[in-house]
This record gives sequence, C-alpha cells and structure tokens, in this order.
Amino acid sequence: MEQEPQYRKHLMNILFYEYVAWPDFIRHQLEPFGSLPVFLTIGNHEVMPPKARSDYLVQFADWLDAPAVRERRLRDDPNNHQVRTYFHWMERHVDFLSLDNATPDQLDQLQVRWFESVLKRDDRDAAIQTLVVGMHEPLPDTISTYNMAKQFDGMSYTGFDTGARFECTQPIPERIAKKDARNDCKFFEFRMTVEKDTSPLAASSVPATLNNGARPGDAR
Repeated sequence: MEQEPQYRKHLMNILFYEYVAWPDFIRHQLEPFGSLPVFLTIGNHEVMPPKARSDYLVQFADWLDAPAVRERRLRDDPNNHQVRTYFHWMERHVDFLSLDNATPDQLDQLQVRWFESVLKRDDRDAAIQTLVVGMHEPLPDTISTYNMAKQFDGMSYTGFDTGARFECTQPIPERIAKKDARNDCKFFEFRMTVEKDTSPLAASSVPATLNNGARPGDAR
C-alpha cells in the first residue's frame, strides 16, 4: 500500500493507514468486480478503535444496501428502510444470510428475532432449498466452536489455553479421528463473570498433573 504513488509523499504511520485503509480497500478490492455483486460480512477488525460499527455502515452503505439486499429487506417488511450490518438475499433457490457477531454484544435479541423470522419464512417457502449463513465467528454449540477463541458471549471453554501444547489443558484419552463431528466436550460451559476474562488460563488454575507435563493415558 505504501508503494502506491498517491501515498509515497505521506508518512505511513498507523493514523494515516486508518484514514486511507477503507477507501483503498474499496478501490483495489471491490471496484475491480465491476457490475458483479459483492456482499460484505462485518468482522472484528471493522469495529476496532478508532473505527466503529456506525463508521462501517456509512463507508460501505452502497454494498450493505445493494439492490438484492434492499429488495429482500423491503419484501420482508415494506416499512423497513434501515440499513443494517446483517441482512440476507436470495439467489437460485438459496437464501444467503450475513450475520453480525463482530462483537459479542451485537448478536442481540433484535438480530436473533430477525434471524428466526427469516428461518420461519424460508421454512414455509417451497422455493428455498438451501440456507447459507455467514458471520465473523462460529456460533456457540456448533461443530466449529472448538477451533475458535475460548470465549463467545458468555460461552467459554475452561480447558483452552493458547500457550499450552495443542491449546488444550485437559487429558485426551483417545484420538478424535472425525474432525467435523459435533463438539460434545464437557469442558464447554456457561460462565458468569463481573469482568470479562480475555487472558489465557493462569498456570496456577491448571491441575498439577497437567501443569508438569505428565499426561498418563493421553492419546497425544
């Protein structure tokens, strides 16, 4: 990016990068598609300070309110003229849904109600044969949850530690051959905390039998 002629005369520090990053993304990664529709899904990088969700809505309004998205939104509710970071559109008997869980607070009751209403309409519509749902992070209690960070909106994996070997601090008695199987790990549980815990589990919280490297019967 800093090799582009229009940027060479500027000092490419973090402040300047944050100022030009989104317009540069539009110029080099969206506009080249021309008339081919492009649908965006918000991620955590789009809401990192100094950027916010409101900035994302303004900058990418042309894509978040694309004709296919706007047509489907107004068909669902003729009075709904609000552009949101979550939406859906239909194409060739497929309903594509883009959710916003870029931050844990955003998958709120309003979005969940919207999501459920779309599912109910699709269930009644014989023309819809497939659903495709995209989002920043996998939802809790799904087969992909095991491979994500240790926490999502109150759901935590008490045996996850990015500093541990294999990132799991619990014994594994047998090898998990089927990697796409449903995650039924008993160490997933709901957690209530006053302050959000974002640090790896402290060594003192790990049982001594696991902390000293000895794992009898561990399949690894």
